[in-house]
Amino acid sequence: MSNIKHTLVLCLGILLGLTAFGSAEAQFHWGVRAGADFSKFPTTAEQFKSDYYTGFHVGPTVELSLPLRFSVDASLLFSQKKVGMTIEETKAKDILKTNYIIVPVNAKYNIASLPGADVMVIAGPQFNFKLSNNLEELKDLNNLREVEAKKASVGVNVGLGVRVLKMLQISALYNATLSDDYKFTSLNQTTKDVFNAKTNSFVIQAAVLF
Repeated sequence: MSNIKHTLVLCLGILLGLTAFGSAEAQFHWGVRAGADFSKFPTTAEQFKSDYYTGFHVGPTVELSLPLRFSVDASLLFSQKKVGMTIEETKAKDILKTNYIIVPVNAKYNIASLPGADVMVIAGPQFNFKLSNNLEELKDLNNLREVEAKKASVGVNVGLGVRVLKMLQISALYNATLSDDYKFTSLNQTTKDVFNAKTNSFVIQAAVLF
């Protein structure tokens, strides 16, 4: 947890440093970001299957436009991720819902300019802080009695985006969690090795900047 906090402070410090020492061509923008997440747990455990389910995120965002086609943004988002969980033997199924505060910090580089639009590549870290989940409500997966939910995790975003008329940004990202969101400690060691849950998501989002 402390390492995640230190990394988050470092990223925000870099963003503030760019704001302070950027050239006269740098521009600061603020706005709102919202979108949909399609999330699952990648696993090779034979007794479980994980399916993509749709969640959402929304919140404020800031962006610093820099020379040489670069920009950096940071957002503070409320996110609800949903992951389908199925026991193959019984076909029992539940949906794990987790609410987070997420903080993505992404660097963007314009790779092409079109009339009224720019195409960008996007990459950067994302910090996830758990607020709540519905573990106690799950019925069909009650054999997983020892589930450890992590308070925080860190991931990385990669993807493409389009900036339209300088105000609207639309992006498609893949978010891979690098540390576990959950650990299924009631499973045997072999299963735990492949089913310590790292939530991976496809993300479609839009931001309006001013």
